[in-house]
Amino acid sequence: VQRAQVRAEQAAARAEQRAGEAAREARTAALEEVREARGEAAGNWSQLQLVMAELEHLTENRLPAVIQGLQGARMNAPVGLRRPDLFEGSEVAGYLEAVEEAARAAGTAVRRRVEDSARAGVRVAAEEIQASLTRAQRDIDNAFDEQDELGPDRGAASAQTLARVDHSVTLATHTVQRLRILTESWPGVQRANCTVAEIMESARGRIRQSDAVDYTYQAQTGEAVVEGLIVEPVIVALTELLDNATAYSGGVAATHVHRVASGMRITVEDQGLGMSPLQLQDAERALASGTTDVTGLADPGKLGFLVIGRLTHAYGLRVGLAPSASGGIRADLLVPAEHLVADGPQEAPEPTTAAPMATTPTAPASPEPAPAAAPALGSAEADGFGVDALVPAGTAGRTVHGLPKRQPRRAVRRVAEPRQQEVDDPDAFAEGFARLRGVLADGYGDDHIKEG
Repeated sequence: VQRAQVRAEQAAARAEQRAGEAAREARTAALEEVREARGEAAGNWSQLQLVMAELEHLTENRLPAVIQGLQGARMNAPVGLRRPDLFEGSEVAGYLEAVEEAARAAGTAVRRRVEDSARAGVRVAAEEIQASLTRAQRDIDNAFDEQDELGPDRGAASAQTLARVDHSVTLATHTVQRLRILTESWPGVQRANCTVAEIMESARGRIRQSDAVDYTYQAQTGEAVVEGLIVEPVIVALTELLDNATAYSGGVAATHVHRVASGMRITVEDQGLGMSPLQLQDAERALASGTTDVTGLADPGKLGFLVIGRLTHAYGLRVGLAPSASGGIRADLLVPAEHLVADGPQEAPEPTTAAPMATTPTAPASPEPAPAAAPALGSAEADGFGVDALVPAGTAGRTVHGLPKRQPRRAVRRVAEPRQQEVDDPDAFAEGFARLRGVLADGYGDDHIKEG
């Protein structure tokens, strides 16, 4: 009996011991689970804080950067994740990028609608104004043809007044032409083939300081003929370069024409203060853009480069900028060889003009040519400059009254004449002014152009 009692007590003790050990193990396991749960909760909380920090970074930095980019601000580098070491390639990063792209797409769509609306409005206004200015210039031409009826003294005074009005109308017409181009329309004038010399004189006649352009040429370059399809775009682009050079140059802007392997290069070199690296970078960016943001034209100094950039992409021209040895800026405009023709300027058909302005806008007479790639032009490409004799200029036809009359232009040999000086003889003034009038209105004559 005693032995049985002892064995029972021992069994009870062992059971109690095992129960205690099981309880301790259970308690230890429970504590471990609690510690793990607390650690996981702490990790989740830390992860949540990091995600919240990324969301805060999105709202305070990334989305404002997207808005600034849509507004045209220069961004040094894209704003990415706050902690790319933790979230790069993660699901969180994907969601944040999706939000940023959605905001950018929405802003771009709104901006495009605004730009399209602005372009349409400006284009309609530009077409109407250009048609009115063209009619005004034709009225001036008629007044020139009738001035001999006033007598030599009054005729010379009238011619001087008409010259100022004609130049002002020419400047205004070019300004409207810039608006058309900036709104992605064509220049509005289709020309026949013209010589490089005629292109140069027409561009020089469209700037305010036309007497500040020093232009000489050789017969082999001045008499080279440019295809009519791009004559007007070349004139407009050259006008912008000449206007910029004379506006910022303290002296005369030198202009040279060289034939190079890839075409005809027209160089405009001013004597101004030049551009800083940042300004030169902005100008090159405008030239390379090819499209115009009409909501970001606050800086009028960039308009000329934007106009040129649009023309280079639409017509395959090439333009390059570089510091000049004289301290200013050298601009090179290249007319590609495929747009140079062997024959002289063509006889133009009867002029086709825009319909009179009523209550509806005038549509372009022909579609805009297909865009062509326009890489930047370096300044290293050059060739020799031979010695050829300069030859005299041709003369324009005259009316039955003996006055100058506009005619279709042909390739002529002309000499680089000095700038006109004042004369006391009315007949001599009228003779010289006839040539000046042809220069000022050469780009908008009504004898060999089509307008739209």
